Amino acid sequence: MVWGPVTSDGVTKEVMNAIWSKDAEQKMLNDYNAAQLGILGEEYVNLYKDFLTARKAIKAQIDTDFLTFKF
Repeated sequence: MVWGPVTSDGVTKEVMNAIWSKDAEQKMLNDYNAAQLGILGEEYVNLYKDFLTARKAIKAQIDTDFLTFKF
């Protein structure tokens, strides 16, 4: 649910929070940083990259929807 005024940024925030909790995002970031320091494996870098790629695609879709449907 998004409260007015409905904006692309507001919808994006709510969609992201529905898919990934702030705790999950923070954990991925911490694991990414640990992997960069050699504490964890490369798979943690890839998990965070996958998250960022998915987030970028969702943001692009929401922006496109706002242009198409003119909320």
